[in-house]
Amino acid sequence: MARAILIAGFAGVGKTTLAQKYKNVLDLESSFYTKDYSGIANPDTEKLKGDPSRKINPNFPTNYINAIRENQSKYDYLCIWANDTKAMPHYKEHAIEYIIVMPTKEALSEYKDIFVGRGNSEFWIEKCIASYDRQHKSFIETGMPIYYLQVAETLESWILSNPKLPALIAK
Repeated sequence: MARAILIAGFAGVGKTTLAQKYKNVLDLESSFYTKDYSGIANPDTEKLKGDPSRKINPNFPTNYINAIRENQSKYDYLCIWANDTKAMPHYKEHAIEYIIVMPTKEALSEYKDIFVGRGNSEFWIEKCIASYDRQHKSFIETGMPIYYLQVAETLESWILSNPKLPALIAK
């Protein structure tokens, strides 16, 4: 297997769903690297997003960068955290190249519905939607390629519509 295409996907684009359906995709959910869940059996990271009581993992960002490096040759696609202030500076520091996949601004109301449906807190949802313009500007400043998902388009449908990308392999 070749080196994975690293996809820094905006929240809700379908990273987790893609990894659940295809064996050549790994979603490196950042919560397990940025937060300390010791003592919490089976944490629901979606519902815990925005919870100020979560403890910071002292091993971040080294643990996350190491996980990226360890998995780059094991998958065709590696979905990574698209956070312009907490993750992307570390990617730059470690010369990690990636593409960015995010919704168009017109698709944001659809994303809000996705967030509600998966159980994100109202606080987190509003914060995420409100940060769109700032994040978009920061994403452009990274110099990495950005691909925009239209209304009703997902990461999965985007990959499937691009024949130059590696085929998705069903589980």
